[in-house]
Amino acid sequence: MDTTAIPATGHTAGEWLIDSEATCIEDGSTRQICATCGDTLDTAVIPSTGHTYIHGLCRDCDKKQPSEGLEYAWDEATGGYLVTGSGTCQDTHLVIPDTYLEEQVTGIGDFAFAYCTELESVTLLSGTVGMYAFRSCTGLVEVDLGQGVTQIAAGAFYGCTALQTLTVPETVTTIGGSAFAGCIALADVTLPDSVSSIGGFAFFRTAYYLEESNWDEGVLYIGNCLIRANDDLSGAYTLREGTVCIADGAFQDCTELTEVSLSDSVISVGQFCFSGCQSLIALTLGAQVQTIGDYALSSCTALAQILYAGSLEQWQAITKGTDWDSSAGEYQLLFLS
Repeated sequence: MDTTAIPATGHTAGEWLIDSEATCIEDGSTRQICATCGDTLDTAVIPSTGHTYIHGLCRDCDKKQPSEGLEYAWDEATGGYLVTGSGTCQDTHLVIPDTYLEEQVTGIGDFAFAYCTELESVTLLSGTVGMYAFRSCTGLVEVDLGQGVTQIAAGAFYGCTALQTLTVPETVTTIGGSAFAGCIALADVTLPDSVSSIGGFAFFRTAYYLEESNWDEGVLYIGNCLIRANDDLSGAYTLREGTVCIADGAFQDCTELTEVSLSDSVISVGQFCFSGCQSLIALTLGAQVQTIGDYALSSCTALAQILYAGSLEQWQAITKGTDWDSSAGEYQLLFLS
């Protein structure tokens, strides 16, 4: 019996199938298949749709609509633009854009919105908040800081008397001195363990600071950060387990304090931390300490002993600030390992 081969017909272009839908921020994908066998014949990208804002929110991802008309200045240090003022923007609910002129917005400049009393809320997803950026914004109720924010500078929200709650994201490492001082309604504060440096008076005269029940035997903590000790704290004191950071000036001029033991979890000892503790005889430091700030033990004239839980090599690796032990007593440094 004879047989005859029937030539292949070749693919016949069929329909386009969507593998993934485009979203406001991500491209989608589609492919054309053969109508006969279903093989993929071609692929294409479906461009992202971009944000479509309705009543200030993207209809797809709920991102807040960025404010327009703000003033900017190029910042060589960060390689991006800083917001330096309100410009023509009259928003009471301020949303800092991610980009400007196709360059990254790296933060808010010093004094950028100081005394903008009609401002009610601010949203910043990344970057830094400059010195006194929102000083005395007395109408400011809400501060929304995203997971890209790294630093809150000195006095950033000083005197924002309507601010009631604050959640600092886990990307923040530094909070400057007096950053939230005078925020008299600020009663609810959440600090992450990522914060390794807190300036003096950062939370002075906030509602949290003024609430006596927040003080534990004369010492104020926020999360795992030790903020301040009462001047009349006396005798020996052991830090709470889990403490990571001791703020600048936390024990300054506690003249009746004789001994302090830091928990093993402490990473940083702030500037002027024990300055002027004239009765301090002994200080015990855990092996996890990485930094000791400027003048941390200055004028601790009675200091006789520092007990360090690590080795000599570890001690030498600690970053010690300017004159960290100036005018301290002739102490003996002992290693416990």
